[in-house]
Amino acid sequence: MTADPAPGRPPEPTAPARLAASLGGPDGPRPVVVKDWVKSRKHEWAEAAYVPYAADTARLAAVVGRFVALQAEFLTGGVVLRAFEDFDRTVGEARVWRVVEVGDGQVSGLPAGADPGPLYRALAAAPPDPRRHP
Repeated sequence: MTADPAPGRPPEPTAPARLAASLGGPDGPRPVVVKDWVKSRKHEWAEAAYVPYAADTARLAAVVGRFVALQAEFLTGGVVLRAFEDFDRTVGEARVWRVVEVGDGQVSGLPAGADPGPLYRALAAAPPDPRRHP
C-alpha cells in the first residue's frame, strides 16, 4: 500500500493510518514496515522502519515522518507500508516454503551461475497454504 508524497515531504497526515488499517489481519491491527518502492531504512529500524502496532497512529506518523526525512530527495515512488511477517518458528511448527519478496533482479535473485531449476520445482510443487487458499 502506498502514499505518494513529493520527494522529501511526508504524505498528508491521515494517509498512513488509512493504509495501515487496510493491512489489518484477522486479529486486528498488525505490525507494519515503512519503506519506499526501492529502499527501506532497516539500519534505523526502530526510528524509521518498524511500527509494532499499526493502530498507534502517533507512532506510525513519527516513523513515516522520520523515514521521509532520512530518504529526503531519494524517496522513490512514495511511502509504502508492508505488513510485517514474523517468521520465528515455534515448537512443533511445520516447515513450509514462503515467498517473501520477488524483485525484478536488481535487488533479489540467485547468485550468478546458480541453477534455478531446483528452487522453481520446489516452489511449483509446494501445496497451497490452506489459511490463504481455502
